[in-house]
Amino acid sequence: MKAMEKLVNDSVVRYIGVSNYLPPLLDYARKCLSKADIVSVQNRYNIVEREAEKEILPYVQREGLTLIAWSPLAKGVVTGKYGPDNRPKADLRASDPLFMDDNIKEINSKLVPVIKEVAKYNKTPVQVALNWLIMHSNVVPIPGAKNSKQVEENAGSADWRMSEDDFTRLTKASN
Repeated sequence: MKAMEKLVNDSVVRYIGVSNYLPPLLDYARKCLSKADIVSVQNRYNIVEREAEKEILPYVQREGLTLIAWSPLAKGVVTGKYGPDNRPKADLRASDPLFMDDNIKEINSKLVPVIKEVAKYNKTPVQVALNWLIMHSNVVPIPGAKNSKQVEENAGSADWRMSEDDFTRLTKASN
């Protein structure tokens, strides 16, 4: 942390961010700094994998930090692209717990239909899932993109807000 702070002081970097830190480690890291502070924490967070809501999200909101949500589309499972009969075969997702029988069936039967209903704003499921994250204060998703079309689709998640009712419906479906 002292080396990171020196980089800030020397104007080599502007800010300090960390990845996969929970509050106790964040507190310790921040205590090691004398002038600079950590501004962002990058953790897995999406509408299906919501572990961040237990500790890290309340911490960043209370402390004024930013949670950078990685894997914000849960490896594509929340978009409706994959289902029990259509799973990724030739990549790392094939063995991911999200794509196991019970999980993918539950996601596709309980959550994906609600995501598609909320897409009534003339948005795609990708944009709905990303917007759900954006609706949380202090959260910025970082979705991947393999081509310019996906970049444009991802960007289209930020220029609108779903209603609080739709946000609540999605949250309940995700529970």
